[in-house]
Amino acid sequence: MAPKKILHIVRQFYPMVGGIENYVFYLSLHQLRYGYEVSVLTLNRDFMTKRKLPHFELHSSGIKIIRIPYFFFKKYPVAPGVFKHLNKFDIINVHAVDFFADFIALTKIFHKKKIILTTHGGYFHTKWGRLIKKLYFATATKFTVSLYDYLIACSNNDYKIFKKISKKILTIENGVNIDPYLNTPKKINNNELLYVGRLDHHKRIDLLISIVASLKEKGHSVHLNIVGPDWNNIAAKLNDYAKKLNVQNSISFKGAVNQDELKKLYSEAFLFVSASEYEGFGITAIEAMASGTLCVLNRIKSFEKFLDNNLFGSLCNFHDKDETVLSITKMLNTDYVTYTKLSQAARDFSKNYSWNTVIKKYNKIYNEF
Repeated sequence: MAPKKILHIVRQFYPMVGGIENYVFYLSLHQLRYGYEVSVLTLNRDFMTKRKLPHFELHSSGIKIIRIPYFFFKKYPVAPGVFKHLNKFDIINVHAVDFFADFIALTKIFHKKKIILTTHGGYFHTKWGRLIKKLYFATATKFTVSLYDYLIACSNNDYKIFKKISKKILTIENGVNIDPYLNTPKKINNNELLYVGRLDHHKRIDLLISIVASLKEKGHSVHLNIVGPDWNNIAAKLNDYAKKLNVQNSISFKGAVNQDELKKLYSEAFLFVSASEYEGFGITAIEAMASGTLCVLNRIKSFEKFLDNNLFGSLCNFHDKDETVLSITKMLNTDYVTYTKLSQAARDFSKNYSWNTVIKKYNKIYNEF
């Protein structure tokens, strides 16, 4: 029997790097290893640099990349050219709720393919246009979602949101490429704090900077590494804020880094911190745990799943400076023996999100078709 041909559809993909991009990459990579024939269809421009990318590329992993033009804007890029590429595939897996999600569903009557939608947080990452989003979700999205053969929620929080509009939903939590971090030796230096993720307004890096200032005032000689791409051009403003609080020498903006550098930063961090107000899942928090790094995370739904009843981290409200400083201070005072034990517990917990576990759940669905 010929291998099933799978097409993943996502707005941005290699060479761009981000949470969804990585998710689709590793899902595709593991599907190749299971014998599927895998292609990814994406847009032909980098949203940040506007650089035009080639129409077709064969990644060194064996993933075939198809890129098509679009118009309108990046939050809802319109690309009807996707339709002519569908007939070669058995299963279409759309990632995120956007034009592609709507268009693939509405044209199902013509292409007649098995279609799956993976949620990736929907479109509720920011507070902007919340009422409009809720109305659109309850009407247009409810209809288009009903046309999918399966809806895959990649977090418990997504499941709670999307189960209101779909009966064909199940949860397969995010896979995370933890292998590079699991066996990296841990260096315990209680001065080093680390944030990893793109620089965006809802990530509330400004709160992290203010917390560093408060810790310095209380005599803690901490240093915060901020790692991730500055797609929204806010690094300069954040750096000015650090100067205003007189902590510019205690904060380093690393930008996007390669995996070797990221492994090094995780291995040297005493605490991973995130003040993010919204996460569809929280990949970098799991990476941190896989590296044996303890965590202090904002008290949001996605992070509660990781740290409820787990001693290798704590949840706090980063808007409450006193509570957050107290939580971080307690973690910074962890002795070597205790830290080592908690570090291993964090690594063990991260294995729940290994791609080796996640891919088997995906394969079970794909094999139904």
